[in-house]
Amino acid sequence: MSPKPLDDQFPGRPLRIAAVEGQRAVRRRLLELGLLPGTDLQLIRKSKLAGTIELEIRCCRFTLSLEQAHRVLVHAR
Repeated sequence: MSPKPLDDQFPGRPLRIAAVEGQRAVRRRLLELGLLPGTDLQLIRKSKLAGTIELEIRCCRFTLSLEQAHRVLVHAR
């Protein structure tokens, strides 16, 4: 099964990061936030109106824009 963008996933589903793509600056920022390949995460909430998603990684929650989330490729666990 090939990896899918994070913004295409449904909340509540456990996921694992397969890769982080994008321009160098964007990719670096996502990696610095802890979005490393092999890391488990859970999509908590998705808001199309606000254009954001909320994630939980290693007991920390944070928000990404849908554009940033599209750069993160994930597999279902």
